[in-house]
Amino acid sequence: MDPEILWINIPDLPEESKFKQHPISRSQKPKMYKVNELKDPGDLGEEWIKFFELYFVGLFWKIGRPVPYLFKTVDGKVRSLDAGCMKFLSNRAPPEIRFEFKAKGLIVAAAPTPSLLSRYVARKGELVDMFLSK
Repeated sequence: MDPEILWINIPDLPEESKFKQHPISRSQKPKMYKVNELKDPGDLGEEWIKFFELYFVGLFWKIGRPVPYLFKTVDGKVRSLDAGCMKFLSNRAPPEIRFEFKAKGLIVAAAPTPSLLSRYVARKGELVDMFLSK
């Protein structure tokens, strides 16, 4: 599956961030998943999940539709949504992520639920603006 090009840049981790990885994965050969294949890596930590939520919600608002699981940014880099974070959001009661599927049940896109979006609505402009369009 060829990744869709999103005409945006993903901001780097803030300098003050204590995270070593980005919640929008940089792997150039990411694995495709079915929902039941997503792995819960255990305690991801509240800060990591919130960090993912900010990027996920911001991307959703920026492009105005479900976020492709796998995509390319304007600079040609392959990016994908963090599988562990998607699993975490799907395990909430009620789930705070909705998936779209293609052949064989593989996840192709995901959208935040209204309850997740409502937590960040006051920051919508800021979250949309962090993704520079080219």
